[in-house]
Amino acid sequence: AAIRSAPVLLAVVARVPVLLVVSFALALLGAVWGAADLCWNHPWLLLLGAAAACLGLHCLQMLCRGGLLELLEGMPWTPRAEEALQLPAFELLHWAADAVTFHGCKWARLVLLTCVELDAKQSEQILNELDSDFRERSFQRPVLHMLPCWAQQLLLGERAKLFKDV
Repeated sequence: AAIRSAPVLLAVVARVPVLLVVSFALALLGAVWGAADLCWNHPWLLLLGAAAACLGLHCLQMLCRGGLLELLEGMPWTPRAEEALQLPAFELLHWAADAVTFHGCKWARLVLLTCVELDAKQSEQILNELDSDFRERSFQRPVLHMLPCWAQQLLLGERAKLFKDV
């Protein structure tokens, strides 16, 4: 069987450009040499690489066991995401389009009030179209309060709790 496969192997090797194979081999040799030299001169990189590999494997293991939603458990939107995944595609797209349109229109009205010179009647009409909660948040409270809790925590750390009741 080995004698019969030898001509097939030679035919495959004959079709592969030799210079391409040599260039890949030399590039691989150079990359290995560079990595060895880098690790020889900076051994702490091995520890950093091992830590990154362990963290990556841990995240991959958690993803395989419970999925991304379990990895993000504790986020306020996780239950809604699980419910949304149970909807048919049409209903999910309809819900997403409604949500984007609803919030986008509020922000577009705020941009109009800010950037466009409107007469008093037009400004009053746009203000009346905004719901009172959004109006209060956008005109009377700091921008920090318009961010979700996780974004506040990411930006301020433990100091985010100080601004929660303000």
